[in-house]
Amino acid sequence: MLLFKPFKLAALAGLTATLLAGCTLQPAYQGATAGKKDFDLTYAEADTRLEQVIFQKIRFDLGQETGATYKLDLSAGASARALFKAGSQFARNEKEMKVTISYQLIQQDSEETVLSGSRFATATYQTSGQLVADKAAAQDAEHRAGEAAAKLVEIDLLQFFNEAPTQ
Repeated sequence: MLLFKPFKLAALAGLTATLLAGCTLQPAYQGATAGKKDFDLTYAEADTRLEQVIFQKIRFDLGQETGATYKLDLSAGASARALFKAGSQFARNEKEMKVTISYQLIQQDSEETVLSGSRFATATYQTSGQLVADKAAAQDAEHRAGEAAAKLVEIDLLQFFNEAPTQ
């Protein structure tokens, strides 16, 4: 019995080494960004907080190059509406935030607009009559709707860059 114990430990060590041989350590986000291609794109200056959120989302996903051929310019607006209101003053009210983005992709050397469009997204939130909480909920919904609309703009940009002739 004592003779098999060192053999079992050696076999376990060999099995562990074999299983871990294929594993590598790398930073958590390196795999997602290591093969990421930056597109030939730069961005206009944001005029509002919402536009800044949208530009940051697109810049993070598509990258940015200095001296790029194309420049993305956009304007964004948000509006809220009540979905339904409860009859009690103590109940929460359901609302919807809508963010609309109008964008233009401009070829920098000729100042020609090569792609333009408008996209929107919505996010719901609740209000309860508490001013600070209601404002925070509205800002969060605006942020979520802005990021969702930014993803739709990204899809348009990806389609454009996929179909554009390579230079």
